[in-house]
Amino acid sequence: MEKNCTLCGSLKPLTQFYKAVTKDGLANQCIPCVKARARIRQVVKKDEIRAYDRQRSKLPHRVEARAKALQKEAHNTPERIMARRAVSNAVRDGRLRKMDCAFCGSSNTVAHHHDYTKPLDVTWLCTPCHTRFHALELMAKNAKGQT
Repeated sequence: MEKNCTLCGSLKPLTQFYKAVTKDGLANQCIPCVKARARIRQVVKKDEIRAYDRQRSKLPHRVEARAKALQKEAHNTPERIMARRAVSNAVRDGRLRKMDCAFCGSSNTVAHHHDYTKPLDVTWLCTPCHTRFHALELMAKNAKGQT
């Protein structure tokens, strides 16, 4: 069976529509149109969305959840926390200089540790490149059959 999207007007299979509380149980706009509208909204209302997120992050239950997550991380991976502190202190003291992203050249960077036992041996990456780097690393591990 197929259904018409009210935004693009295309006749598409029912699998191309999100579930919704409607007569037929499906949204009136197809998934690609819904995603496109969401991307446009994020660009147009960027400042409003950021302000909303900042306010939401200050809610007591979210502050508490963040604190618990940090405690759990510190307990489970103390070497990561120590390496981050070492880098932060070294940058503060001038022993280590923050560099541009090794991949794209962006100046808004974070330190990536290849080995936590060498805390000041870091590669500077922007957040998007850092995320991509870890995704590629995970894919490579999965391809080798490691988990």
